[in-house]
Amino acid sequence: MADDGGNEAPRLSLLEVIQDKLQNKEPITRLFLVAKVNELGASRADVGAWVRNWLKKEQIEKDVTGLLLTLGPFCVHILESSTRNVVSYLRALQTDKDASLEDVKVLCCTEQNPHRVFPTWASRLLSVQGASLGTELEHDTTPPADAVWTTYSNMLKIGNRISTVKQSLGSIDGLLNTLKSQVSDLLPTNEQLAIFLASPNYLTLADYLDVYDAPVHILLENELVWPVQAGLTY
Repeated sequence: MADDGGNEAPRLSLLEVIQDKLQNKEPITRLFLVAKVNELGASRADVGAWVRNWLKKEQIEKDVTGLLLTLGPFCVHILESSTRNVVSYLRALQTDKDASLEDVKVLCCTEQNPHRVFPTWASRLLSVQGASLGTELEHDTTPPADAVWTTYSNMLKIGNRISTVKQSLGSIDGLLNTLKSQVSDLLPTNEQLAIFLASPNYLTLADYLDVYDAPVHILLENELVWPVQAGLTY
């Protein structure tokens, strides 16, 4: 586009556009995981109690948004916050024996999201019937990335629906209490969650933290040689 003087204005790069959108905003990290209910740590009726108590203890209730759904013996959880809070949550899941979730698989974690999808953090129990980890599951031929993306995008659509209701009605309790009838086509099946948990294609919580959170120790080849080689002289 030319300015008033007829000169061609410089075109913005994609990086510059993203930086402009993120200016003066703290980028959001969005975590997406599935897990099994820890029956010793919480009842299925209130799996979210441990998460709510953890948020209060860390004093970050207003900084975290997302949705935790319990479907039979399984859970699916999207959590939005700063990277620091997301990592702290994962560490707490790993170390706290009273955590309501176990056998966690981290399906997706994206940083630098320009905005939140969910208006607040909430949890709900949905009554379903289906597979469990002890049953034989049919061989799933869906590519892992496609399976994750389908479930992840559907959860984000639920978040958009919740945000719309929040803006128009001010309260989301009615929608959350009727999720099964209102957004049944978007809800993940517990069969799919069982496949996620049983499949070796997705990172366990321990593997994820080992890759992305543990200190990096690099062993150089010359450290394995004795005697120690003299440094190069320039």
